[in-house]
Amino acid sequence: MAGPQGDYFDALTWRRFLGSSFVVSSSRDRMAQMLDGPAIAACRGHDIVSDGTTLGSIQVPSSGRLIVLMAERQTTGGYPKIATVASVDVPRLAQTPSGLAIRFRLISQAAAEALLVAERQALQDVIVSLSEKTTPMSVAQEVAL
Repeated sequence: MAGPQGDYFDALTWRRFLGSSFVVSSSRDRMAQMLDGPAIAACRGHDIVSDGTTLGSIQVPSSGRLIVLMAERQTTGGYPKIATVASVDVPRLAQTPSGLAIRFRLISQAAAEALLVAERQALQDVIVSLSEKTTPMSVAQEVAL
């Protein structure tokens, strides 16, 4: 999804962001993951008044190297955020091994929410199927069959 400062990036930069692969760097921890790839430049500058961050925010500092904020991120940040990783995809990103390439696709908030609801429903279905227990037959019932 486009980030809160998505308008800080021109059309050429958005094409580069969406059309390029980024490699998950070994510079990562529970706070953030660095991504290696083409430099992303904010046409309106890289310094903003600090504002709130969310899980999956993609910050763009002046180096142009993307920073994806993770579970133990800071609560505010002063770099523009080009996009936010959909909540459904954050665990996948967190588990992506360093050195593997990823790509971004722009989706709407409604689509991101629908994907998360569908994933949670699928997980709930698995949990229900695992918790359903059949009553074991007694030896007498087995013999009668």
